[in-house]
Amino acid sequence: YCKKKNLFQEATRLGNILLKEQLIRQEQLTKALRIQARTGKPLGEVLVAERFCSEADIGVALERQQSIREDLYRMEQAREAKRDFWGRIIRFLVDSREPL
Repeated sequence: YCKKKNLFQEATRLGNILLKEQLIRQEQLTKALRIQARTGKPLGEVLVAERFCSEADIGVALERQQSIREDLYRMEQAREAKRDFWGRIIRFLVDSREPL
């Protein structure tokens, strides 16, 4: 569970999305994260204030972030449905077995 949670967080972090989309560079993200830690301001606000990217870039990244989260949620729902299905099949087979 913890590994999945970390992968989810990494995939959906705004900074990682901006990096992947090549809208900012690693050194810009590092500087922005330091400023964010010091000021408590949202990362997107810091990135725009520092002129590392535009508000439009942040909007695109936030839309991508939401899309990734929705995709991951649907994938998890499908996995749970599959586990539930096979669990029911196994219980049915076990319950319907004739005693030896």
